[in-house]
Amino acid sequence: EKELEGIVFPAKVEPFWQQPGKVALYPFNMNGLIVIFVGAFGLTMLSFFLFLLGGVLSVITNAAGLRIFAQRIMPVFILTGSLYILAYMAKIIRKTSKGDMDFPDWPEFADFWDSIVRNGLLVLTAAAISFFPAILVIIFISPSSLGGTVLLLFFFLIGSPYFSMAVLAAIKQDAFSACINFPLILQASLKIKKHYFKSLIALWAFGFIGSILYFILVRSFFPVIGLSLFWVVAIYFTLIEGYILGNIFYINQKNLVEIEQGR
Repeated sequence: EKELEGIVFPAKVEPFWQQPGKVALYPFNMNGLIVIFVGAFGLTMLSFFLFLLGGVLSVITNAAGLRIFAQRIMPVFILTGSLYILAYMAKIIRKTSKGDMDFPDWPEFADFWDSIVRNGLLVLTAAAISFFPAILVIIFISPSSLGGTVLLLFFFLIGSPYFSMAVLAAIKQDAFSACINFPLILQASLKIKKHYFKSLIALWAFGFIGSILYFILVRSFFPVIGLSLFWVVAIYFTLIEGYILGNIFYINQKNLVEIEQGR
């Protein structure tokens, strides 16, 4: 008994669907709230600045097409500005996939390339491969239109099964090539299909809510307020999705050895 004094044994990690309250409150600590609200403010300002820039350029050059081009290319700049959020998601997946369900510290700026840029690009690469048709919709069709929103939801629905496992593979192997290992990703998804489907339901719910919020808030409120609310929700869901994917890996790690080892 004396030898066991002071030793803290890790609590049993339950599947995310058995602890919805804990999952929902996961980002609600100092680090999480700062990331959510500071990130939302930064992305809102970037979005609004790019929108204004497109309008100014179209007036100066008297070319409406230039304004449309600026609005279409805006998501590229926004994704670049989102690398820190995506790096945080990667750090959450690494932490929770080892059974540590505490919210992690911030990605370190001192190791900017490996901690932020590389980790963010791993998630972004998986997303680019999985949601390539949706990216085309964002670039060539306004996502704030009803038709654009419906198309985004459709391509998000069909791309998300690949995305979730591709993210896990890329982060656990720390390799961009893992995102295009189609046989491995398909095999791993089928091995844990019941648990994996539950994680997809959560991801689909996040995507649906995010798309509807974007369509409603940006049109119904002053753009800055609508965009701010949208980004708050989007970043919150991103952090939770990291928790869910890490949790899925941990409770199925015996069946997902190949995902970590890349074979």
